[in-house]
Amino acid sequence: MGMKFGVGKTGMVFAAIAAAFIISMCFFVVDENEQAVVSQFGRPVKTVTEPGLYFKLPEPVQVVRRFDVRAMTSESALSEVLTSDKKNLVADYYVVWRIDDPLLFMQTVVDEQGAKYRIGDIVYSEIRSQLGLYELASIINADRDAIHGKVTEESGKKLSKYGISVLDVRIRRLNFPDQNKNSVFSRMRSERTRMANQYRSEGEEEALRIRAETDKERELILSKARYNATVIRGLADANAAKIYANVYEVDPEFYEFIRTMQAYQKIIPSGRNTLIVSSDSKLFKYLDASEGR
Repeated sequence: MGMKFGVGKTGMVFAAIAAAFIISMCFFVVDENEQAVVSQFGRPVKTVTEPGLYFKLPEPVQVVRRFDVRAMTSESALSEVLTSDKKNLVADYYVVWRIDDPLLFMQTVVDEQGAKYRIGDIVYSEIRSQLGLYELASIINADRDAIHGKVTEESGKKLSKYGISVLDVRIRRLNFPDQNKNSVFSRMRSERTRMANQYRSEGEEEALRIRAETDKERELILSKARYNATVIRGLADANAAKIYANVYEVDPEFYEFIRTMQAYQKIIPSGRNTLIVSSDSKLFKYLDASEGR
């Protein structure tokens, strides 16, 4: 009796385990960051877009494929692009994207690896198209945000048929191919040298013009100053002559004395007390000691 009971209890345990296993295969959980596609013998039969617990038939009848719907990033390798003036550049960019329609995604690109290949082809084509609108010299000053926005918009339109939404495309670097760098830098140096020489020539020309105008202005100022000095000197001389005339009228002898003293001051050298003059000269009049007696 005890043995039969033991065998029956063990069978119930195995049955419970088998039932739990079968039930676990009939239910699946979708996380809040996931969407799922249920396939039956390889044919999609249901798409789950909301998180929760769901029922399905056990495998291999029905199989669940989960897809992460969070934003993902794809980075490009260095890729060559051509400007409108036929100059080669190397671009390095990245794409931010996510899965919008998991069923369409699974049917077209299958998985994330296939999606990255498709994204790379389409985004690269759009970047080439947008950068091809600019000449090499103007790309540095081009509106990068406008380029990024246009590439994002056009890529998003083309990738929507694969169940993919493009959130952003950004060019990280633009550079010259290694084989072209030396020639490009040489041309840039030549161009900068030409511009520098042109600026120097224009600067020297401007300096000559400024100096000529300054010299002309200086001469005008000096000429005006000389004229004013002549006028002032003439007025002063006229005023002095008038004063002398007035003094002469009042006291001719004193006037003669003053004028003689001024003449002495001019003709007697400084630091010397010897003057040779003729005895009949008028200058001798006030130098003769006997004249004072």
